[in-house]
Amino acid sequence: MKYPTIETVTAILHKHSDALGLESISYVETASIGQGEANSNVLVKVNQSRDFNLRIGLRDKESERTLQGEFDVLQRVPEGIGPRAFVVDFSRTDISAPYMVLEYVAGMVKQTWDRADLEAHARTLARLHRQKFDRHGTLGQLSDASYDFLHRFDVAVDYWRTNHPYLLDIPFVKRLLPAVRHFVADNNDLFMGLERFSLVHGDAHPQNILFDGNRLWYIDWEWAVVGDPACDIAMLGWDIATHWQMELTGERLDGFLEAYLALEPDDTLRQRRDVWMVYTMCFDQIYHRTQIATDTTGRQLYTVQQIERYLTERFLL
Repeated sequence: MKYPTIETVTAILHKHSDALGLESISYVETASIGQGEANSNVLVKVNQSRDFNLRIGLRDKESERTLQGEFDVLQRVPEGIGPRAFVVDFSRTDISAPYMVLEYVAGMVKQTWDRADLEAHARTLARLHRQKFDRHGTLGQLSDASYDFLHRFDVAVDYWRTNHPYLLDIPFVKRLLPAVRHFVADNNDLFMGLERFSLVHGDAHPQNILFDGNRLWYIDWEWAVVGDPACDIAMLGWDIATHWQMELTGERLDGFLEAYLALEPDDTLRQRRDVWMVYTMCFDQIYHRTQIATDTTGRQLYTVQQIERYLTERFLL
């Protein structure tokens, strides 16, 4: 979509001035801070003292669902872990797309993490996961059904079979899916026995984690749900590196898990983290195959190759 003009952004600020805590608006400046597949983000500086993120959905009705879900989740996130969400607007009177206005979170993505960074992330995740629920799912639609990970796997396969069936005919994928399903089935009791759940970010890989001095923030909460905290533990790093995940093994993995478990004891977290890692690898490599043709950076192909090599050695040899 077209980048919103200063006049349009100013009108949005005036419309929602109460929710944004703006008594007056004398100066507005904007800059693009990135566009993904689902959202476009605009930095909005107001009166040289307040910074906001205007997050514009790019998928029409689907964006209404994801933006509302992200807004609802951020109302429950402990202060200082994620941005404050001020308002969602689906009226399309200001711009022809749904949008949300968030607090702008400053910080940088780290390319290399040391032990202190890993432990800071572990402590922050433990703080996020501290609030417990006896049901799981999307906020407002929580379920008391058993946490059936094998069902999750089958639903994911059905999605790809329905929407992109040709991908499941790729020889590697055709061989891999039964092997991974067997692995998930063998470990499903780890999940079926869960009785307490947490608010999880759902996509806490290093590029969604910003460091600002001694603190860190999580951004892009669109996949957040009430679920298994091992999901967030698994997203940071894997047995192999990709463009999105760091390699996290050996003493570094042990130190990260120990720092988390000291605050959030969990007897089967390490095993569930491994299942989440394999599950995510399995379906990420399918997704990334859809992006290779339009990717000029080589990141998508590199990620597919890394995952394919690892899963072949682990499950297919």
